[in-house]
Amino acid sequence: MTACEKAIRYLLAKMDEEAGDVMTLPVLQKLLYYSQGFSLAITGKPLFEEDFEVWQMGPVIPALYEKYGKEPAFGILNPSETGDPGLTEEEKDVLDQVYFVYGQFSGWKLRDLVLADPLIAGAPIRSVIPKAAMRDAFLARLEVSGAYEADF
Repeated sequence: MTACEKAIRYLLAKMDEEAGDVMTLPVLQKLLYYSQGFSLAITGKPLFEEDFEVWQMGPVIPALYEKYGKEPAFGILNPSETGDPGLTEEEKDVLDQVYFVYGQFSGWKLRDLVLADPLIAGAPIRSVIPKAAMRDAFLARLEVSGAYEADF
């Protein structure tokens, strides 16, 4: 299982199906984008190796689109694919905080947020978002918000 697949499993396990939570591919892509950015900013390490590209609706990991892009928009992944994927506590902390902050938003709200992101806005379609640029942008976001590692 790749590191990206581990992050996906962990995020899926956080869903509350009884409350009506559904994970769509666009929502998953955006949660992974925020998770990767904050991991780079806080730990100095990527959560996974896959790169994001700028697409019309926001950041996309092309391999995930290829794997799940044909699935229905109302839910792409089987919740039985969840469970403890063997992440470190540091990785879980980042994913927990991202899910707490961004997991409450609809796919449309997340789309609006990422399209306003300086790394995405105005970037050429299909361009790769460098991890160093993500780290710098998310570090700046933490500094502006007054959040510190312990707060995040």
